[in-house]
Amino acid sequence: MAAVYLLFAFVAGAVLPFQAGINAQLAHWLHSPIRASFVSFLVGTIVLFVLSVVVWRPLPSGSRLAGAGQALASLIVDQFGMVGFTEHHATPGRITGMALVVAGVMLVRLF
Repeated sequence: MAAVYLLFAFVAGAVLPFQAGINAQLAHWLHSPIRASFVSFLVGTIVLFVLSVVVWRPLPSGSRLAGAGQALASLIVDQFGMVGFTEHHATPGRITGMALVVAGVMLVRLF
């Protein structure tokens, strides 16, 4: 079951880069960054409330894995210019850096 929570942490981190682009588009659509922030925080609050009611035991820490997921997704978002971001191609240096981040997370999990 812990593996499911760790996978969830990775996926949660992976969707973070999309949030900035989606919030920017929402601010444009609502004609107000304040309203977009309100919607974002409201949705987050509702989701966290539901999770706090449903999950009654402590979850394993997955913050490092979420950070690795966020970094990997950022590389993908930049490569393809998703959700309105400018394209920044994945250079060998950026890919090597990503591999080092993932390796670091694995080492932290082991020790």
